[in-house]
Amino acid sequence: MNIILLLFVILASMFTASSANNIMAVTKGLDYFSERSGIPSYDRMIIMYSEKSNLVDTLAGKDYVQYYDIEDFGCIQSWSDVTKDGKKIKEIPNTINVLSIDNAVLNYFDINNNRIETVEKGKFYGNIHFYRDTDLKVGDTVSFRIKDRTVELEYAGALKDIVFGSELTAMPRIIVNDSDFTYLFADAQETDYHCYVGFVKTTDDEKLLESISGINCMSFSTSLVKVCFVLNMVVAYILLAASLGLMGISLAILRFTIGFTITEEFREIGVMKALGISNFSIRSLYLVKYLALSIIGSAIGFFLSLPFAKMMLRSVSEVMCLGNTHSILAGIICSAGIVVIIMLFCFGCTSKIKKLSPIDAVRNGQTGERFGRRSVMHLGRSRLSATGFLAVNDIFSSPKQFGMVAAILTLCMLLVMLVSNLIASMKNAEILSIVGSPIADAYFCSFESDEATQYDKVEHGGELFADSISEKLKENGMPAKCTFNYMVMLKTEHDGKALAGRFIYNPREDMDAFKYDEGCAPRADDEIALSWGMLEELNAKIGDHVKVTTLNGERECMVTAAFSTVNNSGLLGILYNGTKISPQEVIGGFGVNIYFDGDLTQAQIDENIEKIKDIYNTDQVFNGRDFATYTLGIGNTLDAVKYLLVIVTIIIVLMLTILIERSFIAKEKCDIALMKALGTQNGSIIAQHTLRFVLISVIVCVIASVASIPLTGCVLTPILSMVGKVRNVPSSFNAADIFLINPMILIAVTTLGAFCTSLFTRTITANDAASIE
Repeated sequence: MNIILLLFVILASMFTASSANNIMAVTKGLDYFSERSGIPSYDRMIIMYSEKSNLVDTLAGKDYVQYYDIEDFGCIQSWSDVTKDGKKIKEIPNTINVLSIDNAVLNYFDINNNRIETVEKGKFYGNIHFYRDTDLKVGDTVSFRIKDRTVELEYAGALKDIVFGSELTAMPRIIVNDSDFTYLFADAQETDYHCYVGFVKTTDDEKLLESISGINCMSFSTSLVKVCFVLNMVVAYILLAASLGLMGISLAILRFTIGFTITEEFREIGVMKALGISNFSIRSLYLVKYLALSIIGSAIGFFLSLPFAKMMLRSVSEVMCLGNTHSILAGIICSAGIVVIIMLFCFGCTSKIKKLSPIDAVRNGQTGERFGRRSVMHLGRSRLSATGFLAVNDIFSSPKQFGMVAAILTLCMLLVMLVSNLIASMKNAEILSIVGSPIADAYFCSFESDEATQYDKVEHGGELFADSISEKLKENGMPAKCTFNYMVMLKTEHDGKALAGRFIYNPREDMDAFKYDEGCAPRADDEIALSWGMLEELNAKIGDHVKVTTLNGERECMVTAAFSTVNNSGLLGILYNGTKISPQEVIGGFGVNIYFDGDLTQAQIDENIEKIKDIYNTDQVFNGRDFATYTLGIGNTLDAVKYLLVIVTIIIVLMLTILIERSFIAKEKCDIALMKALGTQNGSIIAQHTLRFVLISVIVCVIASVASIPLTGCVLTPILSMVGKVRNVPSSFNAADIFLINPMILIAVTTLGAFCTSLFTRTITANDAASIE
């Protein structure tokens, strides 16, 4: 019993110390990374897709602009232009940003956290979104092509990039020598192959926002750069929640152990009281034992937390300069805190000793008085077998005892089920609503043709691209409606405030395909939907009129709906599909939404997707689930956390079952002996003890399964609210996980633990019925 309790303390200490270390490392690391990169020197970041002169003219000579710097980087539109050994190294819809080290305004770092000050001619560094999911190794040669110019560069290593390195920004970026950059982009038109990022220090942010609201750009506060790394912290927060759960389980087990020990040692306690030993002295005997257990367990857990924390930080350290990733002090404080909490809890649990008296030693620990009905069940009225009746009756007769067992097991199951639900939610197509995407049958994100790369340069470019895909699908027996999501930037004003509003515009999409939290979809070109964040920035609400400026003129638009989003840090709008937009106002696109004709099953949709991949020789065609996983980029990381928690939960439940069943056997020794004296067989007694845990585990599965569904939204919403403005997040669950796989694991483990431990009852004989021990 003490060994199992020690293992619980070790696990609680290891998880708590490692997760606290990770949270401190990532939190401090963000500040450290931010400071070293130099971004705190600026207040606002402006991304410009038109001529550089537009940005310079807007910022130069303004009294509210203290200073500004501009990074000029080139854009490689297609991954077909990035090859290794004649083959493209990967395929994703994002363009590749190419930055000359001489044009760098911020500081960038290599894998060893050293600042990249120079890049040798003929070499390049790439961030995680460039090299991830490739076989790229240091020393490999990669070919980059722009029009008729090609350069072959040697991969020098990983790049840590604070602006485009997070999971939310997810922009592939490479840094090259200035001569390689100049040669590669010598023939590239500025408006097609260049982008500019302005970093501005201002004394009046509102005036700055108003001045840039009329140009084609994206703008956000530099303080939001750190927020983009929030998904990298999710794992640490989940592990912290698991640690707190383990701590709660350890305390519950401790309470059960202390209560059982005191009940079992009634004779010794009664004798000590008869000899005049004080209550405090008797309690101290127990406190010393548990102090030793807590110190040893916390110390072992602390040392185990160091490699465990390092392992969990591996993925974060690939994208961030964390500085000191091992906070020894944090681990020591957590481990010491566990010792203090355990001792305070022990002190409270041993208060039961004060109620015992010397006469209890004579009365075999019983007063002989019981005035309440022990159980609501009656053997004569029951249709259950004797074994089944005894098992059920035991549970009803000791609701407090078995209720505590159920509570502990429920907590274990909830940890696993919540993570399972978070994964299901992150991989569910419905979650795409928070990035502003309608729910389609399939998503085509491969921009390899000239038609595709020109969607924001010509009138109806996106629709022409969607039409070409629709025609190709029809030719191959897959008729479908295809629509294209544009991203446009329009000046938006209300209540004296102005900003460069970022809007989703899809001229062929049903407006009801987008999800709104409140209000109704726009039905005319003088109606729009705004995110909660945009409403907050403009000090507006549903029903208000805001002024939207396009190249076709100004117009007053009524806000008809509000919605949740993490896109653009929560600042987003949705335009009516009949709005007239010019190509110059388009800054990008999401890709093509595909709606197959007819009522197809998911299997048929997936089959069509595989055909499309073959037709276009691309893997960038997704169903809703895969597109959500790809877009949010955290589902696979949570999978690893889930498997870890499942393993830990199996170990905990097994130890817990063994500990409690062993305690029950010791407590019920005389009862078991009496049953054997009356002729009850060993098999019946073992079946009774095993069935009790089976029934409890079934009850636990029902409670945890039902409770995990509403709790998922309570957990998911605060996490995503750290990224954008979110009020209503569509949560989901995997029915097989929640109602079949996880319950089966729990029932199987508790059954195995209870059965193996209950075999010990065979050592009890009828003669033990007369034994006080």
